[in-house]
Amino acid sequence: MRYNLAPDKPMASLVFTDTESPTAAFLLTNDDDRDTIAEIATRAGANVWAWVLGEEMPALPTPTLRS
Repeated sequence: MRYNLAPDKPMASLVFTDTESPTAAFLLTNDDDRDTIAEIATRAGANVWAWVLGEEMPALPTPTLRS
């Protein structure tokens, strides 16, 4: 939900929690927000996975098996 977040700011669509460290997943309409999402993820202590819609989807993050 976008409480207190401007509509033109990127927001993670989901967070992968089965990876070595949390990975924020962003769906982007263009490449212009890559620096912004890197900054957001760094502040949150997460890695970034980004897919620019209309381009080929990158490989999903590798899950980490936990015992």
